[in-house]
Amino acid sequence: MNISKLEKIAEGKYKVYSASCSECGDIAAIEVDSKWVFDMHQGGRVSDLMPFPKYSMAIREKFISGLCEPCWNKVMMGAELVAENLNS
Repeated sequence: MNISKLEKIAEGKYKVYSASCSECGDIAAIEVDSKWVFDMHQGGRVSDLMPFPKYSMAIREKFISGLCEPCWNKVMMGAELVAENLNS
């Protein structure tokens, strides 16, 4: 999981910041409780820590790959075009 900062904002509440997007520098933040922080430090999987639909697929991807949604779409579109050119 790509986390750049963990900030305590209240008793039992934290703000978690993603790493900056390698393409545009965007940073996402979510608010979580202390159980989430504990589970994350214990090696919890993103799919368990950030269940859909509570967390959008775009936010989950941001914390997995570090790419924001627009940049992820741009990178994946480029990968699809490369694959199409290789197969033709």
